[in-house]
Amino acid sequence: MRKLYFTLSFIFCINIFAFSQKLLLEPQTSISEAKTYLGNGKFSDSISVCTTYLYDTEIVRKYNIYVTADLNNYLSSSENVADWNYTDITEKEEALLKKQGVMFCDTTVIDKRIAGWYKVSHYIEKEKRNQPKQNINSGIEKNQNRNKYKPIRSKEDLLKALENLKSKKK
Repeated sequence: MRKLYFTLSFIFCINIFAFSQKLLLEPQTSISEAKTYLGNGKFSDSISVCTTYLYDTEIVRKYNIYVTADLNNYLSSSENVADWNYTDITEKEEALLKKQGVMFCDTTVIDKRIAGWYKVSHYIEKEKRNQPKQNINSGIEKNQNRNKYKPIRSKEDLLKALENLKSKKK
């Protein structure tokens, strides 16, 4: 039993190591707004929030799209209600809206306030990175001035370099 435990834990650790990715930069968030003409003189506002994650092997973009929702399009008409947009919504009606992807939002993203009823959708795009990893020494072989200049590591080296510059100018 102990052997089985160690074998399984070893396989689990290898899987975590094999599929874990290193996040290279902090996630970046951008926001864009658009107006869509729906016909009959109606417009719909949409807000797209994209968060980009840059990993060492891929780029992941997570999108949250908020489209202004007209509740009359999602709830059935009733004799008691003339316009659902100006009526209190019960828990039952809110559950029905949630099933259709419509929810009440009240949040702020990058100084943009999102408040009201929105049809919310989410999707993720993944793109493999083809760019090879850069290392600190990349490009040194191509440098024409390699071994021509000594690095400045002390105050004396700096003073000698300044004297050489003055003498070259004269």
